[in-house]
Amino acid sequence: YSYKGEMEKNTEITVKEGTNLIADFAFDDQYYLKKITIPASVQYIGPDAFTTCINLEEIVIDEDNENYTFEDGTLYDKYGYAIWSRVVDLSCFDYYKTDFEYGQHS
Repeated sequence: YSYKGEMEKNTEITVKEGTNLIADFAFDDQYYLKKITIPASVQYIGPDAFTTCINLEEIVIDEDNENYTFEDGTLYDKYGYAIWSRVVDLSCFDYYKTDFEYGQHS
């Protein structure tokens, strides 16, 4: 799955049941995405699927989806790894650090 088009402010979308994956950068430059509902059929979400979704507040995961959970503003895969997190305090990130890795901050 990959979203095409421009979103209006406060957009809420539901990914269609039967969708197996959400690609890397599927929502690239979709700054107005506020809420997304992910069905049980989704087995893979690319690690950069929601990277630029700065207004994303909620990810609703179907209760029958065994691959992902959304808790306290963070999307986790079934192994407990954070896929995406809603960063509230950007001051914890050092954007000038050259060896920045996912999940780590200064």
